[in-house]
This record gives sequence, C-alpha cells and structure tokens, in this order.
Amino acid sequence: MTTPIDFVVIGGGDTAYCAAAVAASLGARATLIDIDQDAGLPVAGAHASSGSVPNSLWRRLNLQNYGLALEPTPAFTTLLPKGRMVSTYQNDSQTEQLLAELCNGDHAYWRDFLADMRNLEDCSAFRKLTGFNGATHKPSNGNGNGSPSIPDSKLFGDAASFLEDYFSHKDLITHLLAQVMAQNGMGAATTGSALALPGFFLEEAWPQQPSPGGAPLIEVLRQACETLEVEIISSAVVEIGARTRKRRSIVLSNGDSLDASIVYFASPNDAASLGVAAGASPLHAAPLRTAQLRITLSDNIAVPGGEDGAMFQIADSIDEITEAFEAASLGRLPVRLPVGFQMIDENTIVATTHYCPRTLCEDGVSREWTSQDKQALTSAIISRLDSRLPGISEKTSERQLSLSANTPIETPISVFDHDGVIVQPHRHDGIAVAEDLVEWALSHG
Repeated sequence: MTTPIDFVVIGGGDTAYCAAAVAASLGARATLIDIDQDAGLPVAGAHASSGSVPNSLWRRLNLQNYGLALEPTPAFTTLLPKGRMVSTYQNDSQTEQLLAELCNGDHAYWRDFLADMRNLEDCSAFRKLTGFNGATHKPSNGNGNGSPSIPDSKLFGDAASFLEDYFSHKDLITHLLAQVMAQNGMGAATTGSALALPGFFLEEAWPQQPSPGGAPLIEVLRQACETLEVEIISSAVVEIGARTRKRRSIVLSNGDSLDASIVYFASPNDAASLGVAAGASPLHAAPLRTAQLRITLSDNIAVPGGEDGAMFQIADSIDEITEAFEAASLGRLPVRLPVGFQMIDENTIVATTHYCPRTLCEDGVSREWTSQDKQALTSAIISRLDSRLPGISEKTSERQLSLSANTPIETPISVFDHDGVIVQPHRHDGIAVAEDLVEWALSHG
C-alpha cells in the first residue's frame, strides 16, 4: 500500500521529532520514520538536547502544556591526561576567568575569538557554505551582514590550524577540538573542518537538560508529534527512489511504501546510513557510525570536577582526534577512542563515541560488525572511561551497547538530483536549525 505524505522525516533524536512536529504545526501531513528506534537505540538518547529550545519553538508547539522544564547544561568539560581538565561555560566571563587560571594568557584572546565566531554565524554567505540551502536565519547581532576578516583559506582549512591562529595552549585547543569535532565524528586535521567551529559558540547551541524529575525533551517532542497527529513509524527503510521530479518513493521493511513530497533527513548520518549523498559542505560528511553505551553502576562514582550534569569528553591530544578519524575512515577501530559521557544520575552513565567504522576492514576486505566486534568496542569505551574515572570497570553492573544503523540502499540518490530532499547538516544548534530548515522547506516546496 502506498500512502501520499507531504513531509517525511527520516532519523531519530531531538532534531527528528522537532522537524516532524514543526512540519505538522505548519499544516503538512507529516510522518516520522524513527530509524534509531528500529536499530535499538534508546528513545531518550543522551540526557542533554541538541542545543537549546528557541522561544519560537516553545510558542509554536505549546511546549509549556506538556510540563516541559529545562535548564542549561552547566559546562562542557574535557578530561585530559594526568588529572588535567578544561571547561567552558555558557557565561563567557566564567570561561574567561577559568582560562586565565589555566592557559598562559590565552584568556586575553577569548572574547575576540567568540566575536569572530558569532559574526561568522550571522553572515548569510557563511551559512550557505555550511549547508543551509538558503534557509533564513535570525542573526544575533541584528544585521546578518557581520563577517570577520578571516581568509577563505582558513575557513576551508582544518580546525586544528584554525584554532592555533588564536591560541597557543595545547590543552585549550584539545578541549575545543574534542567538544566540537568529537561530538560529530570529524577529524581535527580534515580539510574544511574549521567550518564546524562557529556554530558551537552560538547561544542556541548550548544544550539543555530536564530539570530534576522532568521528562527528557525527546519524550515531550514525541507527545507534541502525537498531538499534531504525526504518524511515527519504527521501521527500516529499504529503498528510496524518485517517483517523479517532485515526489519520492520510500519503501519500508514491512512492505509498506510512502509517496512523499519532501524527504527530510535529521542528520548526515541518517542520510548516509541509507546511501543518500548529502551536500558538498564538510558539515554534511558522514563516513562513520555512532555507538552509545549505557552503563549501570553498582556503586556511586564521583563526578569529575564536581560539575553535576556537565557534558564530558575524554581526549589525550590534538593528534588523537585526527588519528581516530583516520583509523575509523579506513575501517579500523581507533587505538585511542575519543569518548564523551554524561552522568545521567548517581548510578547511570551514558557514553558516546562517533568514531566507529561503517564497516570493518581486514586485509583489504570489508565486513560487517560481529558480536565479538561489539564486545571489543564496549571494552574500548569502558577502558577509556576507566582512564579518567578509576574503578568504573569494577563498579559496572550492566552494559547496554547500541550502534547506529548501516544499511545502504541499492540505488543512492543525491540532494542535487531531486527537489525536496533535504539533509540537516551537523550542527550543535540542531533544534533551532531543524525549525528554520523545515519552515524554509515548506515555504519553498
């Protein structure tokens, strides 16, 4: 049976549910194909959101009616070797004060660096470069024309070199790369990776988490979708094709098919898992897979630095991030795996790594992941956590590993070949971007 749909979202997590709800609120007949649920990934995902929830989205979806209560994540913290750590905070002065204590004068350049990053994000030409397909944006400085005098060669260069033009302290540079690159599975020395930096420093990019006892944002967005009569399907997609120039056919594993006017992928990873080529922007690249390990502890463990609710990254050096990306891109599990984690409660940790090969390669031959490979990945994540949280391996009572899907369709399509196929780029302000892009897509569809 083929069902005509105005707007189909393929993906999972906050951004997918946000996109579907926004489309329905604008009058579209919307369907969400939650491939994360089909792959066995937890519905609630990690504790924090994909950026903050804009006021416009609160009003559009009447989120207050669902009892949603959010508070900012207190800090981004990178745990470095030998007990060193660097944190950045939503309050710029607080970050500057910490850097003054840690980073040999680099704090003096922090404000200028932030101003350059935020001015870039307000520049419409830059946003088109990073994959916004012409979508509108409400600039924070009120004009949208501000742009620092940064040469194009730097913007299209690698993130590590870009940061070294501003800062000299290796721990600070490693921290920023770990927080920006490792959250997207990008390489620090990859050409074009500098384009990922500005979005991290937007106000809309600062993640939020539920107030104590509150429901995760994704659960509230799911309720909003149900209220707006979004059809939510937990199924694998086995084929995507062009029915006409304006319509796409989506075949599901259960045999049903959808006839869609607009197909919206919630991330480049969601698109890549189905063999769909995204845009030319480096922020559309998705060569890797994501693993999430949910750990239940038999005993409490101290929060590093005392920052309850902080988002942590484990990284040893700049080179580690580059080497991890290169290894995973070649089909190997990195020797030193960049891992992020968050303490969900006293007895639960959710750890994530975005540096998992799509397929594994041995002696030049690619193969799929086996149960033994997943056990090795679990051990590698536990080992990395143990390097910063000593004793965690002995306190682990339960482990649940989820690996994002990798099911390429037989005939890939490209966003350049068909109108109405949209891939949301890697962004730290994912929720705000989803709202903007969906509104733009429906007004131009």
